[in-house]
Amino acid sequence: MANPIQREKMYEALAYFSAHVRHGGQIKLFKLLYYLDLLHFRRTGRTTTGLTYEAWPMGPVPPTLNREFNDERSELRSRFHVERFKRLDDWLPTPTIDSDADELERTASGGSSGYSPGQIKPKTPYKHLYLTRREQELASVLAEIFRDATAAQMSDVSHNKLGPWRKALQKSKQAKIERPEIDLLEGVVAVGKKDEELPIDELNALVAERVHLEEALR
Repeated sequence: MANPIQREKMYEALAYFSAHVRHGGQIKLFKLLYYLDLLHFRRTGRTTTGLTYEAWPMGPVPPTLNREFNDERSELRSRFHVERFKRLDDWLPTPTIDSDADELERTASGGSSGYSPGQIKPKTPYKHLYLTRREQELASVLAEIFRDATAAQMSDVSHNKLGPWRKALQKSKQAKIERPEIDLLEGVVAVGKKDEELPIDELNALVAERVHLEEALR
């Protein structure tokens, strides 16, 4: 569960990405946060934002943050202007984030005629206050890599058959779980430098130690 500092880091990362990439709608920003958390976790044993991600048809989705996007009274909506993607023909139904995967990707990227991709912009200019130097560097690298990519194009990476999202879906078929939680310890990270990642056994030890400490402090 995210603590207050992690929540501030999450909002700061959203503001940073929205200011430094194109096509900065909800789905693309979810993917960028996922990569930020995944890369940071593989290097330190902890995520930046404290979010957990589920494997949805369109890719990794943080369900708690998704609910904030849908709630006009949420803290996120008080900090950001949120323009949702929509069909240009008002009488047609508007797709949701768990719509058919192909339709959703086309919608989010603006690649399907008749759709208007959304935008998310902070109500106050981005300020670097909470992200560490490592986190800021990772965010900068991701913004550079995916600056002009659409959400659909980013899926070529996030849907990698050896990646954590795909691993979660494969395991869920046996357990018959519709939206399984993604285990950041599993699968191949398709971005970043492999030699900067900690060995899996060391990551497991760090995670176990952190869980033990959290339980002791309850």
